[in-house]
Amino acid sequence: GRRRHVRIGVYPETKHPTYFDSIGLSLEEPLAAALCRHHLDRPNAPVFVQPFETANLRELDTLVRVPVVQLVDASGAPYDLVAAGETTTYRDLVTPAGLREVATYAEGVGTNKDLVLPRDAAGAVGAPSPVAKGDVRAEIFASPLSLGCPLAGYSSGIRIQATR
Repeated sequence: GRRRHVRIGVYPETKHPTYFDSIGLSLEEPLAAALCRHHLDRPNAPVFVQPFETANLRELDTLVRVPVVQLVDASGAPYDLVAAGETTTYRDLVTPAGLREVATYAEGVGTNKDLVLPRDAAGAVGAPSPVAKGDVRAEIFASPLSLGCPLAGYSSGIRIQATR
């Protein structure tokens, strides 16, 4: 990036933090230390830390000064919540109430594209979700995961709007 004067972003995703905590290998502290060591622990650093679990993200939000992003899949639930016996699903996290809660510990949500631009049984793109339309009034940004360019069969007239 330096030779070409291009700013390159880093999006580390913590994988299986509940499992690693259960065997005594916490992910949060080493990640925070690595960001500090490389002078990337600052709000304007080109870094977005993103897990699919919630407890890990809440802890990271207290350890790092970079934006943290709650990843949200189209089905299932955050494993840390499942392991704790909770019934909150990923779809619950992208309701208006869910997004308000996520906004208490994250700057954004990274949603599975099917939650933003749902497809019907025939594969046609359905109506954009409240997240895609910017109808959610939480202080949080939304960004779909893995949308290629062009949008792999999605209408190019649909854009994701940030609400922050």
